[in-house]
Amino acid sequence: MNIQEHIRFFNKVLALTTIYAKQKVDDLAYVELHGLDVFEDNGNKYLNVSYSYTRLDRDVIPDFDLIPFEYLELDIKEAEQKIKEDYGENENNNAFD
Repeated sequence: MNIQEHIRFFNKVLALTTIYAKQKVDDLAYVELHGLDVFEDNGNKYLNVSYSYTRLDRDVIPDFDLIPFEYLELDIKEAEQKIKEDYGENENNNAFD
């Protein structure tokens, strides 16, 4: 994997993590990644992403999400739709508005 592929991968992870965070709060200011690890459960592989998100009131909340590997292979908009289907759509939030 060359440097451009690494950058694209981390950008996609950050975008997907932002989508997850936007499902949790209405007033997301930004997301900060802390660590990545691979988690496997019954043959299903996930990217375990630890991060914190900051709300507009500057409240910092540590969190983590398990992103299915299959989401990493999707276009961002497709992955966003999949997350909304899997976890319920918060219609006030669209990570890319």
